[in-house]
Amino acid sequence: MIWKSLGVLLGAVTLIILGVVGLARVTVPDEPNFAEGLEEGGTDADTFLETLPIAVGGQLELSGAKEGTVVVDQNVNGPSYGLGNSKTRIFFEGSPLSVSQMSHDGLTFFPEPEDCEFTTGVQNEETGITAVKMSCPELVDIRGNGTLTVEGYLALPASLVLAEEIPDTGGVLTVGEEEWGVTLPMLMIGGFGGFSIEGSENGLWLGDSEYVRGVFLEHNADLDTLTPHSVIYDGRIHEIADGACITQEEVVMILSPEAEMRALTLSCQDVEIPGMGAVGIEGTVVYDRVVIIEAP
Repeated sequence: MIWKSLGVLLGAVTLIILGVVGLARVTVPDEPNFAEGLEEGGTDADTFLETLPIAVGGQLELSGAKEGTVVVDQNVNGPSYGLGNSKTRIFFEGSPLSVSQMSHDGLTFFPEPEDCEFTTGVQNEETGITAVKMSCPELVDIRGNGTLTVEGYLALPASLVLAEEIPDTGGVLTVGEEEWGVTLPMLMIGGFGGFSIEGSENGLWLGDSEYVRGVFLEHNADLDTLTPHSVIYDGRIHEIADGACITQEEVVMILSPEAEMRALTLSCQDVEIPGMGAVGIEGTVVYDRVVIIEAP
């Protein structure tokens, strides 16, 4: 957690690097699951690549020191995005997609990026999930307990598989005659973390990383809307009058079932900022929107 003082208390800020950190989730009974996707796509990896994936997960065929079929359909916490079950944990990195760590039934592997090959299949653009075929011909246990061959298929967040194609977040706001850069904007909804100013709800910070100047938009959880709340200038907070701004949003890219990128266009007139006077605020900023559901 990061705490900043701006004369009044700012809320806690937690940054998540999308596609790297797995989000804790609670499975809702009505949500689709990986097994249902297998029923539609079949258990042949090539067929699976041509089937629209509906939920994250994977089915792997193991041979060598351990043999059998392993289904990994649970999000697991670790050094990066991970899937697993009671015996197996596998963690992935993006740009390009690779396996950073894997453990199974007493064996532990830290593969090099070239140790596993991936073939990308169909992408579900509505949910941010991509079908992938994985092949790791020879993974060597770090304790010398044998080698493992892993072949299978996965449904992974698009933020991992397509990391090199994801546009940058951020942008520039024109405030009067000044240009204010926006660094790593992120709206975190639910669970832990987030950003707020005392007396406000959780929201989106469009400004610098030191919270010296920028615009804060309050998020209404019931309506799922962002409303300009205040301007921070030289470390001081100045409220924005109701009706002074117009906002417009569009989805840029869905990164996973829990995260997407949105472009927010902000247009304000006659916002009173001490030291600047009544100024306009204009600009379009791309930000990450992440829904977090904490496990019980």
